[in-house]
Amino acid sequence: MTTPDQAAWILLFQTFLLSLPAVFLVKRVGDRLGWVDVPGDRKVHLKPVVTAGGVGIYLGLLLSFCLFHLWFGEVLTTRTPSINLVTYKEQSRLWLLFGTSPILLAVGFWDDLRDCNSIVKLGFQILAALVFVCFRVTPGGTWQYETMTLFVILVNTGWIVLLLNAVNLVDGLDGLAAGIVAIASFWLLLANFPMNNQFLTWVGAMLVGSCLAFLVFNFHPASIFMGDTGSLLLGFWVGAGSIEGDFRKISGLVLAAPIVLLGIPILEVVSSALRRLVGGGRVFQADSKHMHHRLLRLGFRHRSIVFFYYGITFLLGMLGFLLAPDRFVGDTPVLRITNPGMAYWLFFIILGSVVLGYTALVAIEKRFEDVIRDLSRKHGAGVNIEGTLRGLVDNGEDGAGKTDARKTGRKKRR
Repeated sequence: MTTPDQAAWILLFQTFLLSLPAVFLVKRVGDRLGWVDVPGDRKVHLKPVVTAGGVGIYLGLLLSFCLFHLWFGEVLTTRTPSINLVTYKEQSRLWLLFGTSPILLAVGFWDDLRDCNSIVKLGFQILAALVFVCFRVTPGGTWQYETMTLFVILVNTGWIVLLLNAVNLVDGLDGLAAGIVAIASFWLLLANFPMNNQFLTWVGAMLVGSCLAFLVFNFHPASIFMGDTGSLLLGFWVGAGSIEGDFRKISGLVLAAPIVLLGIPILEVVSSALRRLVGGGRVFQADSKHMHHRLLRLGFRHRSIVFFYYGITFLLGMLGFLLAPDRFVGDTPVLRITNPGMAYWLFFIILGSVVLGYTALVAIEKRFEDVIRDLSRKHGAGVNIEGTLRGLVDNGEDGAGKTDARKTGRKKRR
C-alpha cells in the first residue's frame, strides 16, 4: 500500500509534468489575445511579456489533483482512518481550496490586464481568506460553519492575507516569486511529514511541482509572468496550508517554523508598509523601492539577485525544518533541536542578519544617490550622471568583451 510520504512525491512529480503543458497553453493563448505586461517605470523588463501565468499554474494544480484522485480514488474516498492517505475532512479542505482560489484568480487577472484598485483587491483577498477559514466540514461529511472565536478567525484570515501580499511583493524579478515559494513549500512539505494532518503535505507537494514547472518558462529571461493572478494564488495556497498544518496546535516554538520558512516575503511586506507609512505614502501604493529593486540600482545582475534570494530562503527553510518536530510520542512532539534556547538563538541570528543586511543595503543606496546628486550639481544640469554610471555598471562586462574583440580584430588586421 502507498504511504502518504510516497504519495506526496508522486503528486509532486505529477504536478510538474501536468503544469508544463498548462503554462505553455496559457502562454500561447495570452500571446494571441494580447495578455501582455508592457514595460513601465516600475518594471525591469524592456519588452512586452505575456502575463496572467497564474491561470496556467491553477490549471496544472487542478489537473494534477483530479488525476491523483483517479489513481488513489478508492483510498482517498474511504472514511476509515486506518487506511486513509487523506482523511475525508482534509480532502474536503483541498476541494474548498480549489473552489475558493478562483476569487483571487479573477481579481488578479483583472489587475494584470486592466489595473485594479488596491482597496478592491484587498477586499477580494479578505473575502477569499474568510471563506476558507470559516467554512468547514464535519467528520461525518456535512458542510457547516465551524464555531470559532473571533480572535482565531482574525488571526488565520490576517495570516493568509499577509502571505498573499508578501508573495505579491517579491514577484518583481524573473523567477523570484516562483523560486521562493518552491523552496519554502519544499521545506514545509518535509517538516510536515511526521504530523498527522496531511493537508499541508499535499498542498506543499503540488506547490513545489507547479512552481518548478513555471520556472521553466519564467526564469530570466522570462517568456511569461505569473502576474497578480499567480502571486495571489501562490500566497493563498501557502497561507492556507500553513494554518491547516499541525504547527499551530503544538507549541510556540513549532509555530515559528512556517514564519521562518517565509521570512523573506514577510520581511518584504513589513518593510514596505513601514517605508510607505514613514514616507507619508499610502500603504497599498506600489513603488520601486523593494529590496530587489535596490540591488538592481546598485548594479547587481538579475540572476545574481534571484540566486541570492534563493540562498537566503533555503537557509531559512532549513532552520524552519529543524524547528519542526521529528516525530511524536503520543501527542507530544519530539523536536529535531532538543534545546529550545539554541533554536531561538539560531532564529534570531539569521533573522537579525537579514535585517542588518537590508539596513546596510538601504544605506548604500542612499549614499549612491547622494553621490549622483553631488556630481550633477558640480557638472551642471542636462548631464545624465545617473544614466551614465548605471550604463557603465550594466554594460561593464559587455563593454570589456567588445573592447577585447576590437583589440583582437586590430591584431588580426595587422
